[in-house]
Amino acid sequence: MNEVKSNMDIINLSEYDISYEIQFIQLMIELLKPYILFEKPSEIFQDRKINIYQIVEGSKKMISQEKYIHYIQCTFPKMIQNMIHDLEEKKNYESIKKEIIDSKRKTKPYFKIPLFLENKEEETYQKLCQNLNNSNDDEISELKNFYYPASDCQYRTNMNIIIENIKYLEEISRINREKNGSITNVIQFMNNLNYYL
Repeated sequence: MNEVKSNMDIINLSEYDISYEIQFIQLMIELLKPYILFEKPSEIFQDRKINIYQIVEGSKKMISQEKYIHYIQCTFPKMIQNMIHDLEEKKNYESIKKEIIDSKRKTKPYFKIPLFLENKEEETYQKLCQNLNNSNDDEISELKNFYYPASDCQYRTNMNIIIENIKYLEEISRINREKNGSITNVIQFMNNLNYYL
């Protein structure tokens, strides 16, 4: 499967049975790898807790357990919701673009925006229609090849990837809410890292 639009890689969630704490730890370490790193302190500091680093612009910045709790309960869920929102918008845009292309008229202007669009979207689709109306026949033909045949076209492939990515992110959101929804659970997770790392 393709990569989600971010630095989050797609992980096969079925490889983890998160009812087991160690597998849940492994999953969270993998999911958070682009954003958060966990390291065990050196042997000299055996009584110390796990070091937690947030990755900011390619460099590691140590954060406290309190900041990690805030990150996993506030920042991470918002980030996932933003990714879902972006994918939903992309899906909607591509769907409306296909609808515009499907409704090509025989006279100029060939392309018009569909009825029942929200006002905030109208400008975006007005520009799209303008660009399409300024396109030559070869460009229009290329677009039609992108959208047709309906069962086996690049459009359908792209839409399926977007839908899979949305489902994937929704599942991550659900797992995070269930397993990291309480401060007690997050503290338990951090304590279990001492055992795992």
